[in-house]
Amino acid sequence: MSRSHSHSVATKDTGRAGRQRLKSTNIKKIDCVCLHFAQWTVTFSKRAFYLHLLLWLLLLVASLFTLMQGSVAISFGDFWLLCQGAGQSAHQLLVWDIRWPRLLAGVLTGVALAAAGTLLQQITQNRLSSPEVLGVNEGATFLLLLGLLLSPLNILGPWWLAPLGAVLVGIILAFLAGGIGGRGYQILLVGVALAYFTRALNDLVISRATAQHASAVHSWTLGNLANSDYTELMPASLLLMLCLVSAFGVAWHLRLFKFTEPHVQSLGVNVRQVQFMALALALVMAGLGVGIGGPISFVAIAAPILISRWLPPHVLGLGNSCLLGGILVIVADTLGRIVLAPNEIPVGVVTSLLGGPFLLWVLLQEKEVKR
Repeated sequence: MSRSHSHSVATKDTGRAGRQRLKSTNIKKIDCVCLHFAQWTVTFSKRAFYLHLLLWLLLLVASLFTLMQGSVAISFGDFWLLCQGAGQSAHQLLVWDIRWPRLLAGVLTGVALAAAGTLLQQITQNRLSSPEVLGVNEGATFLLLLGLLLSPLNILGPWWLAPLGAVLVGIILAFLAGGIGGRGYQILLVGVALAYFTRALNDLVISRATAQHASAVHSWTLGNLANSDYTELMPASLLLMLCLVSAFGVAWHLRLFKFTEPHVQSLGVNVRQVQFMALALALVMAGLGVGIGGPISFVAIAAPILISRWLPPHVLGLGNSCLLGGILVIVADTLGRIVLAPNEIPVGVVTSLLGGPFLLWVLLQEKEVKR
């Protein structure tokens, strides 16, 4: 059972004239729920729990909408018949063989990118840290495109090359920046420089491909879920689930990173070990997101920031960020399919259009906080 208390605390505020006056500040304790299981006690925020339920509902609504809408719209009655195994064969092919894999790919991509962004922002304690800003997405894209150049019979290289490329770029980034932790902008500057370099390498690989492959690859580098199939989604989803389980375990310690490093160490946390594990998981999940849906921007940086504004400071919100990431990707993909139907706008283009104003908003918010 939880209770909310509010009380007033008197603090001294010294003015320029040297006079002291009492300043009353209202402090409201955060509602929490405690569950006891034998020797274990689990505490969670009620606000985070309600937000979690709301995001699941929004994900369900967005999923139904993306399955029914597109260049060929399907009514709810026809969709209900399809769920019962009836309906037109053309609709069955469209929904279960084309739109359903695309929906799964969108959710997996959004979850992977949002989880990676959440971990990176917690490690660096910088809200601008994300796979696309640090060059991780570009590194994952480079190794995947390199697989194309070495194996021209495939339109793209194996999906597992993307996580490997992300890990390689992460190692280079940590080496050049002198470590991945810290609270400065050095890691961001090195990441931006690395992103420019790897993007140039990607353009070089595309220029070496044949005309047919270059067109397909260019479409994929914009972020495209159109060619999703179960052969890639199944192994990628299993690896993502393993990473998420490990990430939730690391998240318990990452919540303490809001304090200084000596303070965290005094609580018995091995800071370097937690940073290493969180970084490795973030790199692999960012690579998985790129391998499934392409280098989609905006999601990894937006989902954690939005969730952090809706939750108490002590709540990491990893699960909620993952849900919001999945929602953002499938909503962007649906908009790309219906705005100019029957033509499509790549999902990465839609998210980039949203990402520019959002990044500007974040920078303005940071400026207001410093004031």
